Amino acid sequence: LGRAVALFDRGGNSSYVVGDDHATAGDQRIPLTDAASLWLDVLGRDQLPHVSAAKILDGTAPRSALAGKLAFVGLTYSTYDKVSTSLDTLADGIELHATLTENILSGHLLRVAGPLSAFGATALLCAIVILTQLRPIRRRSWLPALIALVAICAYLVLAQLVFAHTIIQIA
Repeated sequence: LGRAVALFDRGGNSSYVVGDDHATAGDQRIPLTDAASLWLDVLGRDQLPHVSAAKILDGTAPRSALAGKLAFVGLTYSTYDKVSTSLDTLADGIELHATLTENILSGHLLRVAGPLSAFGATALLCAIVILTQLRPIRRRSWLPALIALVAICAYLVLAQLVFAHTIIQIA
């Protein structure tokens, strides 16, 4: 549904061939995993506006809430169609479709890093562990803890830079 709405907005064609690592939406490639699923860059709780269907039907919803916008109609009550995401444990199911549309239209699609990146990260972690076990370093009891602290700080700074970059692209 999310891809169909994005295509409607762009006026393009869509295609997917079984076994491909991507689908297309207009001129954009949507990266897929081996199981033909995709990673959503979820926006978090209350990032997508909600308008009650009752307010629309009785005419009390402001026109600016829907004018010129893509709209998804779905259930949002508390015990039905809830999904767990990384930022919200009880997101509405319809929000996944809206999130996919937002990801496609903003061009902010997540990609799987791949086996080479996983191997590189594992090799780096192993190198740090091995480094801290070398005799000259172990003789100084404070040095392994310092190396671990520097590695953790470097990871947090890198993660923050990547996360801040994500927020800039969404805005």
